Amino acid sequence: MPDHWGWWRKIVRLATVTNILLMVVVFFGLLVIGLLAVKGTTTKISSTSPLKQVRISLGYIPNVQFAPFYAAQNLGYFAENGLQVTLDHGMVTDILPLLGSGQTDFAITDSDQVILARSQGVPVESVMAIYPKTPTGIATLASSNIKTTADLRGKKIGIPGMYGASYVALLAYLDLNGMKVSDVNLQAIGYTQVQALTQKSVDAVVVFMNNEVLQLEDQGVAINTIAFGDQLGYVGQSLVVSEQAIKDYPQDVAAVIRAIKAGMDYVRANPDQGMTISQKFITDLSASQLPLQKKVLQATIVRWSEPGQVLGFMDPSLWQTTYAALKTQSLLGKQLDVTQVYTNQFVNP
Repeated sequence: MPDHWGWWRKIVRLATVTNILLMVVVFFGLLVIGLLAVKGTTTKISSTSPLKQVRISLGYIPNVQFAPFYAAQNLGYFAENGLQVTLDHGMVTDILPLLGSGQTDFAITDSDQVILARSQGVPVESVMAIYPKTPTGIATLASSNIKTTADLRGKKIGIPGMYGASYVALLAYLDLNGMKVSDVNLQAIGYTQVQALTQKSVDAVVVFMNNEVLQLEDQGVAINTIAFGDQLGYVGQSLVVSEQAIKDYPQDVAAVIRAIKAGMDYVRANPDQGMTISQKFITDLSASQLPLQKKVLQATIVRWSEPGQVLGFMDPSLWQTTYAALKTQSLLGKQLDVTQVYTNQFVNP
């Protein structure tokens, strides 16, 4: 039989003990380096690596509701995850088309708007809940004696505009209670709910339960409230990204979510420090406003997750309910599979 190993025996006879040891050392050295390189792909990016430029559009003016983002920026959570983040504020009503066209990387917006955008062919997807359940509702003056949905019939309801989560949630709420938008008198009032209600220019206002309600109470105004989330089972705000980004850069999506969740954990455990950090970003916040804004932050913190759920988790049943409500209101561009509009792959432990 041919000697297949003859060539190896010749090499071994020519090699010295020193050469053999050297080969072994080099082999194991390369093996260790390779293992470290593989391990490095599952951990945070090295501090010596260049930071990835990321833009997050918050869709609203500087506000304590964005405290986790401010904390992640100020405390270095974004940087620890290899990110150099720009936080964009401002009232943006067409934020999802900007996201779908690549003009921004991430956006905070109302989750029902994500469903509507997808029904119009905009390739975006929710990847993390900011408010798992809608924080919207209705406030009325206690003196008006408006306490139930039926009491709203024929009344003037002030709303920021005929768009967005407040508008869609109101339509769904009225429908749930056997009413149509034609049964009430909607008034577009911008973000002047507190003034409009106290000045009695409207009978009711659509509000955020963790914002305008607290402002009214802080002024000593006696009010009645109806929280949509208690009856409607409607999704709230979420972090949204393009489908292409999820496909091409899932590690960046995961990094952004890790940093935001770290910011949430920090602010939840240290609300006073979270407020102090937020003041660096909310430059027009006066000392007299701090007590109220601390209450707003506390009311916001409890809405970041539902009992028994991890931060960022999106409840499939709420998405189904929201989709059904939008379908009933004939607001969808086309039918779609709502399970394809969001993913919990980046938030599940």
